[in-house]
Amino acid sequence: MKDPPESILTHIRQHALAFRKVYSQTAECEYYANVCPRCDAFAGDHFLHAPSSVFFPTDERDVEQLRIVDVPIAEPMTIVADAGFNTWVSRVFD
Repeated sequence: MKDPPESILTHIRQHALAFRKVYSQTAECEYYANVCPRCDAFAGDHFLHAPSSVFFPTDERDVEQLRIVDVPIAEPMTIVADAGFNTWVSRVFD
């Protein structure tokens, strides 16, 4: 995410304490991302969305570990995103 409304950031930070704006040398831009609460290193999109990573489950056990949280949106916002799906995506939303 690049510039979400403050209300969205507040809600996300209640569930993901190590979430802040960082600069990615690979992407050559700043965006909000998860960072390590111990060493402050950030996990780039590739590492979060690669097969067998936290957001790319490849088996039932991985799917069962996901936790989906509704984010209330009280104001208009524009989202620019790419989507990629694997065969497990339908299991997540069952």
